[in-house]
Amino acid sequence: MKSIPRPARTVLKLRLRLMPPAKDLASALAPYSPVGYSAAAAGRGEAPFFACGGDAVIGETRENSVPVRQDTIFRVASISKVLGAAAALRLVRQGKLALDGDIAEVLGFSAGRPVTLRQLLTHTAALSDAPLYDTVLFTPEAMPLDTLLPRSFLPYAPGTRFAYSNLGAGVVGMLIEAATGMLFDDFIRQTFFAPLSIDASFHPQRIVRKDRMANCYRVPGRRLAYEAAAIAAQPLDETPNPRAHYNVPAGKLMISAPDLLRIFQALPETDPDLFVRQNRIGSVMCDAGRGLGVACAEAGVFAQGREFWGHQGTAYGALCEAWMDIKNGTTAVLLLNGARLNAIGPLYRAGQSGIKALLDQVGKRKTG
Repeated sequence: MKSIPRPARTVLKLRLRLMPPAKDLASALAPYSPVGYSAAAAGRGEAPFFACGGDAVIGETRENSVPVRQDTIFRVASISKVLGAAAALRLVRQGKLALDGDIAEVLGFSAGRPVTLRQLLTHTAALSDAPLYDTVLFTPEAMPLDTLLPRSFLPYAPGTRFAYSNLGAGVVGMLIEAATGMLFDDFIRQTFFAPLSIDASFHPQRIVRKDRMANCYRVPGRRLAYEAAAIAAQPLDETPNPRAHYNVPAGKLMISAPDLLRIFQALPETDPDLFVRQNRIGSVMCDAGRGLGVACAEAGVFAQGREFWGHQGTAYGALCEAWMDIKNGTTAVLLLNGARLNAIGPLYRAGQSGIKALLDQVGKRKTG
């Protein structure tokens, strides 16, 4: 019997663990050699707690480096997927998208197999990032989505297994472009950022305060991996095209920690369907319970007796976390633009230690 290859990327399952005693954020992050970090946390109705440190941009000398500030704008990697999911669900409520209809009806071309928006949002669409999607991300002329999709399925039916997919999140974004006739980023900015006067975008070219953008670095060595200013200087295709822009939605959002905190704090009220558990999609049991585009960190991951909803993101050496206890509204956001993350274990520990330190700070303010 022919063996079924494992998908190139799988979701980072948040493991239950007893967290160590409380530390301040800088001490909690120190073992992972962060280049720079920014954090924000608050309970419902409370003034936020902010913390930052390190470098947003490393210069040739210490004097030429740009320090992280409270309003520094970071690339937040896979946390981007949460806003794509929230935007798609708003279109579902407006009747412009369907959770369980074939996406071909909206895209205007066949995916190669029947696939639904619900499957895309829960990573059960049987789409693989490797090798094609991972390759075309770094080519000047990306393969058209109607060519890429039929060649990116894993050897089993959609709705039968869980496999984390950046390509799937890209397809969600292209459904939004097809349903609205707008650039994906335009719809996100209009829906989420403009009402709150937030300077954020999936394209560095569109950030107003470009001097606030952070680069990403790989640690050890602090090697430059993502230069925001250089990308911001490149031309931007601003014509909606669901066949061409699928490499944007999965992880390119740039936003500050305080602004991401504001976005997340609003989601349980404005987009509660994100947090409806999707334990079964077709014949697959989703891992540990998931929402639509968000993951669930079960009780004990960040705090005993409390579960949190949100997402983790890693790209170009960066580590980003955004989580909310939707029962009491406590929200914590942590953005790093480079850290020592050369294995899954340190990746879990860095994110969990940082979020735990932020939650401890919120708790101290309540009791103090």
